[in-house]
Amino acid sequence: MKRLFLLAIILILMPFWNLYGQVFKKIDTFVLEETDDVLLSGDVQIQNIRNDIILVVDKAQSHVLIYNRNGKLLSFWGRKGNGPGDLNQPTSALKLPNGNILVTEFNGRITRFSPSAEVVDIVSTKVNRLNKSLLLPNGKVLLTGNNYTAEEHYLLYLFDPENMVVDKEIFPLPFDPKVYAMQPLTLAESSYATVCGDKIIAAHSMLPELFFFDFEGTQIGNKTIESELFSVMEKVENATNPNETVKKYGAASWIWGLYCMDNGNAGIKFMKNLTGEGGNPVSFMLTTNGGELLKESSDIPFILFNEHQTDTLYSLDREAEVPNSFIKIVLNRD
Repeated sequence: MKRLFLLAIILILMPFWNLYGQVFKKIDTFVLEETDDVLLSGDVQIQNIRNDIILVVDKAQSHVLIYNRNGKLLSFWGRKGNGPGDLNQPTSALKLPNGNILVTEFNGRITRFSPSAEVVDIVSTKVNRLNKSLLLPNGKVLLTGNNYTAEEHYLLYLFDPENMVVDKEIFPLPFDPKVYAMQPLTLAESSYATVCGDKIIAAHSMLPELFFFDFEGTQIGNKTIESELFSVMEKVENATNPNETVKKYGAASWIWGLYCMDNGNAGIKFMKNLTGEGGNPVSFMLTTNGGELLKESSDIPFILFNEHQTDTLYSLDREAEVPNSFIKIVLNRD
């Protein structure tokens, strides 16, 4: 269901891609370079910029690509398949301190590549729907995915990249999916996390709430955000009526991005609704490191990634004649 709404909301948002409102200002543009050997598909995932490089995975082409911060292609590799060195729906790439590249796949497999793209290790984590990886200060990797039983639904995992094992499951689904007449699998896909200051900050799409963990995976707190724009989905009283579920699903707000900003603040991209009623639904909240709301606004561009721990973010430039063009924007704190 979520994927159908994703397609619908993208079509709704097409006229609003380049709106900036009072929250952001445009400062630059850049283009991800293509070559005779590299033609990017429309299904690419871009990691937040760190150490002046941009890591990109092309899910459709099964490629890992490394760019500099100006969009120049430095290297790429990958081929579709399930054998050693192959990639099947890659979802994230992460550069480790020793230069190795960790690549996750949607099916739960993780491959560690050397800086020259040689296979070092491969492991199947049995964590379905892996979709993001983040490096922690202690050298562990935070994975966003889903692995659930009838009793437990975990959303985040601590991974040891040296021994290639999942050390710990953290962040259980923070509500009962039955009250929304949804399958646990649907709701377990909808989680976000970032590493900011001395903690992990996590969120579930359906809640205006931040959850805090230390780097060993122990929850150290949570905070409900006092937002005037975010509408929590109403509970579904009649689970046999799919129209009721769809209506409430579309009217609710949904978090679609979580970023570590300057001063350790958390930036949260969310949709006021998935129907497009009332104009551009793309909205933004800025909170302190502890979840206190600093500012919020609707009518913003569709942010895709940011430069970690800065107020610089990037959105797709839909008006550019060249594909894979991005607009560099900066948060206006005034």
